[in-house]
Amino acid sequence: VKVKEFKGHYGNPIRLLRIRIRDRGLASDILRHVLASLPELERLELIASLELRISKGSLFIRLDKQRAFLGQVRLCEVDPIWMRAPLASSNVEDVRKALEEVAKGLESVL
Repeated sequence: VKVKEFKGHYGNPIRLLRIRIRDRGLASDILRHVLASLPELERLELIASLELRISKGSLFIRLDKQRAFLGQVRLCEVDPIWMRAPLASSNVEDVRKALEEVAKGLESVL
């Protein structure tokens, strides 16, 4: 974990946490947890908008910072928590199929 400290426009403290997960199994579990925690409509939105979220071999997910503080996982576009997941394949359809399989598995558990 790397922590950088900044000051906001009004002098408020800002902490940037950068966490790198090297264990692929743990990284997969984290991504699965994020997908499982999203409401179904947001999970479908994520899968439908993969073309906008995949860049340079990584999947980028923007999560709502305020909701995360409350223990909820929601997508957002403004002032997000950035999550980057390197991918085995940059092919959007391959990623879509993999995420749809994960989502199907979640539905059978939920």
